[in-house]
Amino acid sequence: MKGEALPQQETFDDLVADFHEAAFQPELWPQTLQKTADIFKVTGTILLAWPGAPLGAIWSEGLDDIMYPFFEEEWYTQNPRLERAELLRPYQSVITESDLFTPEELDTLPFHAEFINVHGFRWSVGTFVTSVDDVHTAFAFERKASMERFSPSEVKAISAFLPHMRQAGQVAVRLAQAHSGGMLDAFEAIGCGAVLIDYLGNVQRFNQPAERYIGTLLQISGGKLNAPHKESNDALQRLIFSLLQPPQFERSPELLAVLERHKRHPVVVYGMPLVRTVRDMFQYGKAILILVDPEECATPPELILQRSFNLTQAETRLALAMVQGRTLNEYADAQGVAIGTARVQLKSVMRKTSTHRQAELVSFLVKLSRSLPLLE
Repeated sequence: MKGEALPQQETFDDLVADFHEAAFQPELWPQTLQKTADIFKVTGTILLAWPGAPLGAIWSEGLDDIMYPFFEEEWYTQNPRLERAELLRPYQSVITESDLFTPEELDTLPFHAEFINVHGFRWSVGTFVTSVDDVHTAFAFERKASMERFSPSEVKAISAFLPHMRQAGQVAVRLAQAHSGGMLDAFEAIGCGAVLIDYLGNVQRFNQPAERYIGTLLQISGGKLNAPHKESNDALQRLIFSLLQPPQFERSPELLAVLERHKRHPVVVYGMPLVRTVRDMFQYGKAILILVDPEECATPPELILQRSFNLTQAETRLALAMVQGRTLNEYADAQGVAIGTARVQLKSVMRKTSTHRQAELVSFLVKLSRSLPLLE
């Protein structure tokens, strides 16, 4: 059939190597997906973690026009592909759109009629790469309606590539799990409690400093974390709810909750999403809750900021300057850096703290300093 994309063995072997390299260096996933799209002659390829796409996605640039509205317009909540594909998963490793939908459905289902078809797409081949604790990572090849549909020989070529995709995915999962476990250990090393929660808000793991609060300041009920004190629990649930939202497009989540204690300093809980980096595409944990007790966590504020928000030393100095009420120009003069450099650092701090304007960042840092005496 005209337009068939059957990679030569040498090209196939090279792509397999790229997949395994991306498993070890997650920042390579976007270019690996683009290379896959080029080799198989498709509009684009995508890695999508789900159910409900709560864990985000990585895609090649050819899918920009459809993936941004997929999240912004919340089409991921009306996507029947993955649910139908899951039913076929035990029987069929590679699934096409024709396996999932009738020709009439491809024209009339709202997901197709109002979204897929509107953006000019039509043909798809997908497969499951990894499945852990009922969370799946799917890989899909997408073509526009103006292109040839996938032929049986192309589906066969994709099937031959599937074992290598899955092997790379398993490596990525193990590395991501080791990464999250290492983060819990890192917070333990500085005396801070840390709790790993999954995409449903269930507690997956917690470190030893966090354990001393379980049963007193915090409780686990039905797998969920809560606080006995109503106001504290309300703040904690707002924080967790915010962390569970899809990590896309200018949403400003809650960043902390304060757990009040009678006649004692409060414990401050920070939320750190895990899915905002490509490393965590295969990380089925959703976020880490960091518990900072000023009476127990005798750690310099610089280290708390660095660990909580993954700031560099220079970005931490800038954040502390903001807490102290200094302007950006004053900070640049004091540090002996160009104002342009300071602006770059400021943008990075805002991105890492999920704030979008300097005033919002300063407000957050002031709130942080009032909640945590160590930053005063």
